Amino acid sequence: MGTSAVILKSRSTYSPEKFLSDTIISVFRAKLNLYFPNDARYFDNGSFNYTTLNISDKSLGDKNVKQALVYVKGIDTNNIDKYQEVQFDWVEKGKKLYRVAFVEEVWGIEELAFNFLHEYLKLNPDDYIWFDSYDWVFKLEHMEKLRKLPFDREWCYKNPV
Repeated sequence: MGTSAVILKSRSTYSPEKFLSDTIISVFRAKLNLYFPNDARYFDNGSFNYTTLNISDKSLGDKNVKQALVYVKGIDTNNIDKYQEVQFDWVEKGKKLYRVAFVEEVWGIEELAFNFLHEYLKLNPDDYIWFDSYDWVFKLEHMEKLRKLPFDREWCYKNPV
């Protein structure tokens, strides 16, 4: 059941710096930990290409730690391309959405992913969370409804509508 949580955002409003800032705030509000190795990759001209972050529920030294690897893309990277405008046209007609980041492999860390992504969407209510291989997306209102229910580990594998 392994899948990745993809954050979809309008490219016209995407800033890697703001995304990183929102990630820090989201992790803090979700009472999680953030490890940032500062191994950001750059193009030759110095513009941001991508980086990775590690979000965990406990210290990385804890033997029962659950953690998520988050990949953050730059604006000028080939990973954000025109093809995605068509690929995600089904989400909201006329809105040009791009994969700007993703949480790798949410299986086994569904609660950690939920808590982080819920806080992220509270800061970015126009964004979407798409789990690759599924034909639906989560918006803030879906996450708010789920937050009021007992936690369901299968939340991300079910259509939120």
